[in-house]
Amino acid sequence: MDWTTLLVAVAGLLATLAAPPIQTWLAARNERTAWRRDAQVAVYADALSYVEVLSVSVERLTDLYRDIRWTRPQVPHRDLITSRMRLLAPRDTFDKWKTLITQEDIFDFNVNENYSDDPRWALPDDDADLVKLRSAITDVNEAIYRSFWKD
Repeated sequence: MDWTTLLVAVAGLLATLAAPPIQTWLAARNERTAWRRDAQVAVYADALSYVEVLSVSVERLTDLYRDIRWTRPQVPHRDLITSRMRLLAPRDTFDKWKTLITQEDIFDFNVNENYSDDPRWALPDDDADLVKLRSAITDVNEAIYRSFWKD
């Protein structure tokens, strides 16, 4: 028997024996990647829904002629989104999200303390807390977009 034939036969046998474990490992890796991507899409969709409702709610405060019958749509609670963002989002995206939550709290507090509940009242467009909140909203939107499309 020729050594070349024996070497090819042994290589073929080793490849045949190694193929199933390698294929299983690759399939599991791809499945984990797909699961993570699906979970990330879900949390990003919830976060963007929350941000959109927040943005519309805030912008309504600057409109003197807003419809006072408008009701805020139901979105997942921000704490639930935060916990999933902590798990699935890259650090910079999560940091932008936390900054948004902080700015929202500051904005809510200052609006409740300093402005009227009168529906004929409108928040000035140049309010410092409003400007910071708008900036945080933009930052979160951009961070999620960059994180999602980075691949």
